Amino acid sequence: VAGRRAQGKRAPHLAAILVGEDPASQAYVKGKVRDCEEVGFESTLIRLPADATQLELQKHVSDLNSNPAVDGFIVQLPLPAHLNSDEIL
Repeated sequence: VAGRRAQGKRAPHLAAILVGEDPASQAYVKGKVRDCEEVGFESTLIRLPADATQLELQKHVSDLNSNPAVDGFIVQLPLPAHLNSDEIL
């Protein structure tokens, strides 16, 4: 990462979408954010409430897919039962 920055390039950027308050999911995503910081990556965490709609989640996925500054992202599973993970992934 330091080499990329020395060449005038940006650091890689990982985003995560976390829906709800599942403790294990929160811990996992917190670890990913920490890992990014340790290696010099940029990171973005999008937190949505447990009652977020399928449409709201799909919009965030679409926005991340079309953002050229984001190199990859995860949708943290499990999603709340009312959301269809097959449609999201």
